[in-house]
Amino acid sequence: MKTAPGERTALDEDTSWNLLSQVYSHEELLRMRVADDPERFAGLVDVARTSVMWAWLHRLGVPLASRYPHETMLSELVAQTLWRTATRTFSDTPPNTCWFVHEMDLSRVYGKFVNDWRTTGEPRILFLYRDPRDSLLSMVRFLTDARPQGIGKLVRFGLYSDILRSLEGLDEQLSYALHDDRFPGLGELRSSRWLVAHPAVCKVSFEDLIGPDGGGSAELQEATVARVVAFLDAEADPATLAKSLFNRDSFTFRDGRAGAWRAAFSEANVRAFERRQGDLLDQLGYERR
Repeated sequence: MKTAPGERTALDEDTSWNLLSQVYSHEELLRMRVADDPERFAGLVDVARTSVMWAWLHRLGVPLASRYPHETMLSELVAQTLWRTATRTFSDTPPNTCWFVHEMDLSRVYGKFVNDWRTTGEPRILFLYRDPRDSLLSMVRFLTDARPQGIGKLVRFGLYSDILRSLEGLDEQLSYALHDDRFPGLGELRSSRWLVAHPAVCKVSFEDLIGPDGGGSAELQEATVARVVAFLDAEADPATLAKSLFNRDSFTFRDGRAGAWRAAFSEANVRAFERRQGDLLDQLGYERR
């Protein structure tokens, strides 16, 4: 997951230079120091942060080349960052950093990261998941939505949007989605099931976090936030944080409610989902119909 520019934490000077050193050469860094231009420096730090993020995504096994247009990845700087950070560890991140993920396919992840993480316990990992039936429904609605912001820069989203829009109605769209093993979402979740089983990962469900605005419980929401705060060893008030979680302005927000699949799935789609994905429901702790 990536944060929007307005949500990014301000970095201190030492951390900023640390990031810059992962992207730029020694000569380039010297020129930055001599220039002493705060506004340009802030812009270069932001570019460096983005470049390091793409490099991390590459090593975390996200198939960037098949998902994003070439120009989106700042390719030359990312390649330079990958080369310059080849000997660095994944625990060498800015202080108080954690990985917040929906997926992580171990068959694609850079082996050094796995070893570093097992050895140091850093960075900490938060795994957010949702009832796969609601996830599937949400993805279908997202890919067929005609709102102005579109479907983002993910190339395959556009392809699947074309397919779904050619079908007749939600039931047919859902049927296609749950029978296509490569449809966005479910395949990634299946390959990430180790995150649910590993004791060092903090597992958080959408349903526990959603709170009363999404049909959940305020008590469970606050307790879940408190568990995350404790896992991160952070100084924060869970009750205050819980009140800010339901974000209707999010790019992917639709209705933000748990259990919407019950009204949307036909009987045939319910049976097909349980036949094909029932073991996933069991492992994640969701009841079958």
